[in-house]
Amino acid sequence: MLSNHPEKINFDAENNQYLDSKTTTQLMDLSCLEIQSSAIIKRIEIDTYGEVLVKRFKAMGVVPEKQIMVLRKSCFGGPLHIRVGMSTELAIRREEAKTIFVQVLHSDE
Repeated sequence: MLSNHPEKINFDAENNQYLDSKTTTQLMDLSCLEIQSSAIIKRIEIDTYGEVLVKRFKAMGVVPEKQIMVLRKSCFGGPLHIRVGMSTELAIRREEAKTIFVQVLHSDE
Protein backbone atom coordinates (compact mmCIF):
# COMPACT_ATOMS: atom_id res chain seq x y z
CA MET A 1 0.00 0.00 0.00
CA LEU A 2 1.40 3.39 -1.00
CA SER A 3 0.16 6.12 1.26
CA ASN A 4 1.20 9.31 3.00
CA HIS A 5 0.11 7.75 6.29
CA PRO A 6 1.15 4.11 6.43
CA GLU A 7 0.25 1.94 9.39
CA LYS A 8 2.46 2.51 12.39
CA ILE A 9 5.76 0.64 12.27
CA ASN A 10 7.50 -0.10 15.54
CA PHE A 11 11.27 -0.48 15.74
CA ASP A 12 12.72 -3.49 17.54
CA ALA A 13 16.12 -2.18 18.64
CA GLU A 14 17.28 -5.56 19.92
CA ASN A 15 17.01 -7.15 16.46
CA ASN A 16 17.55 -3.92 14.47
CA GLN A 17 14.30 -4.55 12.60
CA TYR A 18 10.90 -2.97 12.24
CA LEU A 19 7.73 -4.67 13.42
CA ASP A 20 4.62 -4.38 11.28
CA SER A 21 1.78 -3.54 13.68
CA LYS A 22 -0.80 -5.09 11.36
CA THR A 23 0.70 -8.56 10.96
CA THR A 24 3.35 -8.61 13.73
CA THR A 25 5.93 -9.80 11.21
CA GLN A 26 9.39 -8.33 11.25
CA LEU A 27 10.21 -5.88 8.50
CA MET A 28 13.55 -4.39 7.56
CA ASP A 29 14.47 -1.71 5.11
CA LEU A 30 15.98 -2.91 1.86
CA SER A 31 19.40 -1.44 2.63
CA CYS A 32 19.76 -3.96 5.50
CA LEU A 33 18.87 -7.03 3.43
CA GLU A 34 21.76 -9.48 3.06
CA ILE A 35 23.26 -10.00 -0.39
CA GLN A 36 21.53 -12.85 -2.31
CA SER A 37 18.61 -12.92 0.17
CA SER A 38 15.08 -12.76 -1.20
CA ALA A 39 12.30 -10.72 0.34
CA ILE A 40 8.80 -9.47 -0.39
CA ILE A 41 8.19 -5.73 -0.55
CA LYS A 42 5.63 -4.86 2.13
CA ARG A 43 5.67 -1.07 2.23
CA ILE A 44 7.19 1.95 0.52
CA GLU A 45 7.30 5.04 2.68
CA ILE A 46 7.10 8.52 1.33
CA ASP A 47 10.22 10.26 2.59
CA THR A 48 11.99 13.50 1.74
CA TYR A 49 11.91 12.35 -1.90
CA GLY A 50 8.12 12.61 -1.86
CA GLU A 51 5.59 11.10 -4.23
CA VAL A 52 7.98 11.40 -7.19
CA LEU A 53 10.15 8.56 -5.88
CA VAL A 54 7.13 6.33 -5.26
CA LYS A 55 5.93 6.92 -8.83
CA ARG A 56 9.40 6.14 -10.18
CA PHE A 57 9.53 2.91 -8.16
CA LYS A 58 6.10 1.95 -9.45
CA ALA A 59 7.18 2.54 -13.05
CA MET A 60 10.14 0.20 -12.49
CA GLY A 61 8.00 -2.51 -10.89
CA VAL A 62 9.02 -1.85 -7.29
CA VAL A 63 5.60 -2.28 -5.70
CA PRO A 64 4.24 -4.00 -2.57
CA GLU A 65 3.96 -7.81 -2.65
CA LYS A 66 6.69 -8.09 -5.32
CA GLN A 67 9.75 -10.25 -4.72
CA ILE A 68 13.08 -8.43 -4.49
CA MET A 69 16.71 -9.45 -4.01
CA VAL A 70 19.89 -7.48 -3.33
CA LEU A 71 22.51 -8.71 -5.79
CA ARG A 72 25.39 -6.41 -4.80
CA LYS A 73 26.16 -3.52 -2.46
CA SER A 74 28.79 -0.97 -3.33
CA CYS A 75 31.32 0.24 -0.79
CA PHE A 76 31.15 3.40 1.26
CA GLY A 77 27.36 3.73 1.26
CA GLY A 78 26.99 3.65 -2.52
CA PRO A 79 24.09 2.22 -4.53
CA LEU A 80 22.54 -1.24 -4.35
CA HIS A 81 22.16 -3.54 -7.34
CA ILE A 82 18.74 -5.21 -6.96
CA ARG A 83 16.54 -7.65 -8.84
CA VAL A 84 12.79 -7.05 -8.82
CA GLY A 85 10.63 -10.01 -9.79
CA MET A 86 12.37 -12.56 -11.98
CA SER A 87 14.32 -10.43 -14.44
CA THR A 88 14.31 -6.66 -13.80
CA GLU A 89 17.64 -5.42 -12.44
CA LEU A 90 18.14 -1.89 -11.11
CA ALA A 91 20.62 0.20 -9.20
CA ILE A 92 19.16 2.43 -6.51
CA ARG A 93 20.64 4.81 -3.98
CA ARG A 94 21.05 3.41 -0.49
CA GLU A 95 18.96 6.30 0.89
CA GLU A 96 16.13 5.34 -1.49
CA ALA A 97 16.45 1.70 -0.38
CA LYS A 98 15.79 2.82 3.19
CA THR A 99 12.24 3.79 2.18
CA ILE A 100 11.42 0.23 1.03
CA PHE A 101 10.41 -2.14 3.82
CA VAL A 102 10.58 -5.86 3.15
CA GLN A 103 9.82 -9.19 4.79
CA VAL A 104 12.64 -11.72 4.36
CA LEU A 105 11.77 -14.98 2.66
CA HIS A 106 13.30 -18.04 4.23
CA SER A 107 14.91 -20.72 2.05
CA ASP A 108 11.96 -23.08 2.60
CA GLU A 109 9.45 -20.62 1.06
